[in-house]
Amino acid sequence: MTARVWGPVVPALTMFGLLREGRLDFAVIPAAPKLMGSDLYAERLLSTDMVVVARHGHPQGTATRLEALADCEWILGARPGDIEPAIVSAFAGAGLPVPKFAIQCDSFSALIFLLMQTDYVAVTSLPAVEPFCREGQLRIVPLQPRLAPMVQYLVTSSLRPLAPNAQFLAKEFRRAARGFRR
Repeated sequence: MTARVWGPVVPALTMFGLLREGRLDFAVIPAAPKLMGSDLYAERLLSTDMVVVARHGHPQGTATRLEALADCEWILGARPGDIEPAIVSAFAGAGLPVPKFAIQCDSFSALIFLLMQTDYVAVTSLPAVEPFCREGQLRIVPLQPRLAPMVQYLVTSSLRPLAPNAQFLAKEFRRAARGFRR
């Protein structure tokens, strides 16, 4: 049985609908442009390194090969049907079956709590978990090869211009993203 912890996260496909309806001016999401259509425009903002993370002292916490994590139970940090999770792609690329997702969790704080209290593992962005790793609460599993980075896009409607306030805010997102680009 799969437990679900729902948070305020809106799926990427829903965001596309809200943009098309004009209910959103823009969205900053890790959306694959191939899913969007010609009525939406995706501007690449930045990439974020993705890592497998587990509690400090996890039995597989020092694994360097994905095969060592094949029997682990995973927390899925996205809603099923959104963009394919990075770990599913990594498992497929290694010729492994789809990982066992025990929990689907949209709340970052719930994800961190579950990781610290159980033997679940998850994929998340490196900057998000670095503080917990420095404090010895979580551990980055040192897999080789590394997971593909997550690309964040600023997505707008290609059919209408941004309102002045939205233009200003989008400009601030672009400026902030330049500081994190690699």
